[in-house]
Amino acid sequence: MELSAGADALLEVIDVYGLNEDEMQSHLGYAVNLLSVTEVARALESLQALIPVTTLVVHTKYWSAAFGERAGEYAQPLNEGIVIASTRYCHGDEYTNHHYELMQNRPRRTESVEFAAALERRMGKVVRCLPGFELDVAAPTTIGLGDAFVGGFLAAVSRARP
Repeated sequence: MELSAGADALLEVIDVYGLNEDEMQSHLGYAVNLLSVTEVARALESLQALIPVTTLVVHTKYWSAAFGERAGEYAQPLNEGIVIASTRYCHGDEYTNHHYELMQNRPRRTESVEFAAALERRMGKVVRCLPGFELDVAAPTTIGLGDAFVGGFLAAVSRARP
């Protein structure tokens, strides 16, 4: 799948290009097992060939990753995106700072912790991968999670700049 003309024009002026798991698979044209280190590593490398930016960010229900030479610089933004999106998932539009603070201390998904560590071992410093939280919610909010992730990510990037 090729990028739209508008997205293609942006590649000259952006440093980070973000996708959720569905967008990633749509660009690639095939399904990716999100907990397979081999498949995700191949997917990230293939995506970089399709979308030649300094850093790709992919956020999924299991993990979020930055891929590129500067991937390590995005650990805090990845974490902030995960925390904000997870807080929204659990509490919807009604979440408060208290909910946000509590989310930061929740346990991470065991399979995601193992996956993130294995992906970083395999790919080295060109990837930074953070696991998602263990969330068991009776009535989760699923609308706007990608926007929440991006908002948290961008807020953290903004705070880190001088």
